[in-house]
Amino acid sequence: MIYQVSSEAETNKVVFSCKTNCSKEIFKHGGDDMLAELYKEYVCPKSEYVQGFDVTIKIDTSGLPQTKKIKKSMDEETANKIREENEVIRVERSKMSDAIAHRVSEFKRNFLGAPIRQAMKAS
Repeated sequence: MIYQVSSEAETNKVVFSCKTNCSKEIFKHGGDDMLAELYKEYVCPKSEYVQGFDVTIKIDTSGLPQTKKIKKSMDEETANKIREENEVIRVERSKMSDAIAHRVSEFKRNFLGAPIRQAMKAS
């Protein structure tokens, strides 16, 4: 399996694409169902797949919490409050990012296992 990870800065999306020699067979036997079930919020239309790859998913990072800027004109009390809030935001963003990264890291297992998953559901 070959992977490509890139970003679309203008849309705040991380693009994950992959290809494998057996993709056609996987799609015949549950690949699309697996994508719809496990990666529905990331799947993009096939017309948007990266050229030369069999699957492309896009992860929108604009929903991740953003820290606030501290301005020079702020008093020290306000700046410290924002620093504390930013630390909470960083922890929350890290947890969210880790969860997304974990799901994407399981992609190969889930994609290659789609035919087995489909067979297990049928029985």
